[in-house]
Amino acid sequence: MIRIIPLIVLLMGLLTSVRAQDVEFGVNTFATSYVGELNNSLNWASNIRYGSGFHVRRNINPWWSVRSDANWAIIAGADNREDRISNYRNLSFRSAVFEITALAEYRIRPITIFPSRHRMTPYVAAGFHLFHFDPQAKYKGEWYDLAPLSLEGQGLAEYPDRKPYSLAQIGIPVAVGMRWASRQNLRIALEAGYRFTFTDYLDDVGGFYANPAVVASNKGAIAGALADRRSELNTAQSFLEPAEVGSFRGSPRWNDGYVFVGLSFSYVRFRSSCPVITP
Repeated sequence: MIRIIPLIVLLMGLLTSVRAQDVEFGVNTFATSYVGELNNSLNWASNIRYGSGFHVRRNINPWWSVRSDANWAIIAGADNREDRISNYRNLSFRSAVFEITALAEYRIRPITIFPSRHRMTPYVAAGFHLFHFDPQAKYKGEWYDLAPLSLEGQGLAEYPDRKPYSLAQIGIPVAVGMRWASRQNLRIALEAGYRFTFTDYLDDVGGFYANPAVVASNKGAIAGALADRRSELNTAQSFLEPAEVGSFRGSPRWNDGYVFVGLSFSYVRFRSSCPVITP
């Protein structure tokens, strides 16, 4: 994972070199949605959050570009709502995500500001990204970082097969969008992208229930309480037994991911002052 950092640094260095090609500098603003155990099609809208960032794009020719983004975002999910099918788990999370991406873009056609030519074009993009996340949950009015608490027994001697997960990961971003030449030096893009990841723990939920007493003895009473939150739903009218130790807390077969949908604004720095065909 660490080996990818020099590649991204090298790419950003190439992007900022303006000797050979046109270079763009811009900002991003977008909505986010997380995809995982604590989100489903019935209530995905309530988990929409936000993000922003900036990008550098080097236009190789009118059809191809390479691009690097640095983005910060919030993702969130919950199944502790009355309208959720799986609300018996009573789990929720939020996480700040910082990512650095490296993407190759292909535009369907060149665009230009002149009326006789196309001012808009669809495009597709794909590449790789390095990101950092840190899931948290709210308990009795306080937010707690979840990864150090080993809520599924990760890293505990009692569960030698459950390994801690890293908060720094790599993934594969893909995107589709529409670019518009607003003015000679201004580009606007509407883009929707998905981040494929290689972790099932964006939400700290991915494996099996551990014994809360074992978690508490190793990590403290708060960790024990957060390992199984079903009892918080108990009322005089209903009662939930503690989860069976070793039963599914998540869906280990599927990794988590997240979605970006938003706008970007770019300023184009040209090699010459009067380009005819622009990317």
